Amino acid sequence: MNRVSKLAVAIFLTLAAVLAPVSALAADSVAASNLFLPPVNNPNGSRSGWIVRQRGYQWGGCVWYITDQQIKMSGSFLCMIINRKTNRITLYSLKSGRYHSYTLRDCAKRIGIYRAKQQYIFGPAKTAGKTEYLGQPAMKMLRIGQRITEARTRRDVEFRDDMIVSTKIQFEPEINSVLESVLYSVYSYGLPFKVVRSGYIKGREGRSTQSVTLTEVHFAKARPIPDTEFALPKGLKPAQSEMDLLSSDMEASRL
Repeated sequence: MNRVSKLAVAIFLTLAAVLAPVSALAADSVAASNLFLPPVNNPNGSRSGWIVRQRGYQWGGCVWYITDQQIKMSGSFLCMIINRKTNRITLYSLKSGRYHSYTLRDCAKRIGIYRAKQQYIFGPAKTAGKTEYLGQPAMKMLRIGQRITEARTRRDVEFRDDMIVSTKIQFEPEINSVLESVLYSVYSYGLPFKVVRSGYIKGREGRSTQSVTLTEVHFAKARPIPDTEFALPKGLKPAQSEMDLLSSDMEASRL
């Protein structure tokens, strides 16, 4: 496996919160100022926000720290910090000891090229009703698609993603573009709480359906988040390239 392929796999396993690529999404984004109440009884140097712990089918898991000012995703291989006011993102790896900062637009272009080729193509997501998840308001959605890169997959096989997304934890369009480009995920409708993918033969759903949970949130609470949570860890060095940023991770994982 060449180094570019290895990097694609590393980014995929590190960041993918929902493994499928996304078709064009048209949901309106909610302004960040409407998502968070003014800080009340918060300790000095903290802001109201959300802490979300998420598991993935292949990539393990991550922790999100989300306020109206910044977003942090802490994964086992790679982490990212997004400044919602300056529209900049910093990717860093505690294993390689490197970091790299981008504008949101530049990140989507440069990191997106290392993704694995599209395996599925899905139609627009449809709303299936309101619900609650872990006590939080949410929306049920679904989308239907096909696998396009596996020659052995029958043409009459369809895939269905049943999604539960947050109606409170949402991001600006510029951030959605990065997350959807880099994380193989659907974010324009809200942070995904749970995504279950089912594969079946059309017309034989009852006898042929097989399902797997791609991602699942097991903790989501509103909490004061210290400003220090969004500081870049000390001792990191600038990465010269994306390959430099992830090189130690790939060697450690033998990817």
